[in-house]
Amino acid sequence: MTLAASSLTPGFSDAVHQSQAVFRCALTALSRPGQWATVPHLPPAPAPLSAAAAAMILTLADMDTPLWLDPVLSTPEVTGWVRFHTGAPLVSLPEQAAFAVIADCAALTALDRFSLGTAEAPDLAATLIVQLPPQDATSPARTLTGPGIDGSLSLTVSGLPDAFWADREAFAPLFPQGVDVLLTTPEAVCGLPRTTHATLTAAG
Repeated sequence: MTLAASSLTPGFSDAVHQSQAVFRCALTALSRPGQWATVPHLPPAPAPLSAAAAAMILTLADMDTPLWLDPVLSTPEVTGWVRFHTGAPLVSLPEQAAFAVIADCAALTALDRFSLGTAEAPDLAATLIVQLPPQDATSPARTLTGPGIDGSLSLTVSGLPDAFWADREAFAPLFPQGVDVLLTTPEAVCGLPRTTHATLTAAG
């Protein structure tokens, strides 16, 4: 099914300047892991795509970056919007993607489905844009360490399965291979680059 351009929700109103600002926001998030950054420009996005995730797509995806949408996001409205505003080729397999957008966090249980890059070309690794569900402050905290973090940092995120965290740690010996992750709420983004280690914070 192909949607008429007139039926699509808009992208950025000022594509050049707004995408530059959002790009700086994404870089800040990845250079300061575990710290939330407010996304400066939030385009109207077709449900169930969130505004912050949509901003990341508009900024990072183009005709040279294969994009994978999880089944929840693979609706005619979302796929048509992505194609129209970015020109990014949509791929059917996660391992083919330079960027992957995930709304069903509970299904994020096998990160090795995505490209980890190679030792010679780590830049071929995928970046995951993950839409988080409504957050619960009582969820278990994770202690983050690594470059960009002064000592350690506590991050509380709900909705991600234990396998997500376990896979990230399992990839550590493969560095520089791995995946980078941009966690999003409706209005903010938090980076988890492949260099960041996350362990369950001890109770008490």
